[in-house]
Amino acid sequence: MRRWFLIGKVHRVVFLLVLSPGLFSNPSLTAQTTAGQAHFLKGKQLIEDNCIDCMRGTQAGMEQGIQEMNQAIEAGYPGKKAAYKFLLDAFKHMQTYTERDPKQSEMFRQKELDLIRKLYELYPRDPEILQAYAYTVKDEDKQIEVLRKILSLDTKHPGTRFELGILLIKKKNLAEGISLLREGVRDEQNPESMMNIVARFAESMDSAGCPLPGSEKWIKESQETFDKATNGAGDPTALPGFKKRFLAATENLSCINPGYQP
Repeated sequence: MRRWFLIGKVHRVVFLLVLSPGLFSNPSLTAQTTAGQAHFLKGKQLIEDNCIDCMRGTQAGMEQGIQEMNQAIEAGYPGKKAAYKFLLDAFKHMQTYTERDPKQSEMFRQKELDLIRKLYELYPRDPEILQAYAYTVKDEDKQIEVLRKILSLDTKHPGTRFELGILLIKKKNLAEGISLLREGVRDEQNPESMMNIVARFAESMDSAGCPLPGSEKWIKESQETFDKATNGAGDPTALPGFKKRFLAATENLSCINPGYQP
C-alpha cells in the first residue's frame, strides 16, 4: 500500500501540471513573446530577401525589414541579440542603397556604429560582436586588446589571428606577428581570400623593414592558385599545395631572429 500511495501521489502532481499551465505562466507575457516572434520572423525574411545583391532586393523591402525588427525588439522578443545582428546587416545594406545621398548613407553608417557599441556593452563575450567592435576602434593598442580577447574566447575565430598579426607587426612585434600571419594562412580555406592575405602579408612585411623574399612571385602564384582552384571543376589540391609551399618559405624569416635590425 505504501508503494502505491507514493506512485499515485506523483501521478496527481503531473496531472496538475498538465491541466493547469496558467499556474506557472503569464498569459500577457506569452502573447507579447508571440507578437515579438512574428515581427522577428517577418523582419528576418525581409532583410535576407532584400540584400543589395539579391535578385529582387529593394530599398523599400530592406526598410520594411528594419521596421519589423525594431518592432520585434520593442515587443519584447527574447532573442534580442539575433535581432540586433540582423539590424547591423540591414544598416550595412542601407548604406549602399543610399550611396547617392551621402548624408543619408552616413546616417545609416552612424546607426551601425552606435549599434555595434551598444552590443559591445551588452554582449562583451560574443566573438562576432567583439570583431565588429574592433573594426570601429581607431586606437591600435585597443584593437590589439579586443582581438586578443576574441582569441581567448575562440582560438579558431576566422580571420582574427591574421588581423592581430598585422597589428603586431606594425608595433614591431615581429616574432609573434609573423607567427600569427602564418597561422592565418594555414587556416584559410578560400582561394580568393588567400590572394588578399598574401598581398597583405607582403605589404606588412615591407612596412616593417623585413621584406618577404620573392613577394611578387608569391602574389602571382596566389592568383594562379585561385585560377586553378576555381576554373571548371576546380583543382582541390591547388590551395593546400600553395599553402604548404608558402608556409615552408616563411618558416625561418631572418627578421624573426634575435638581434635583427631592419
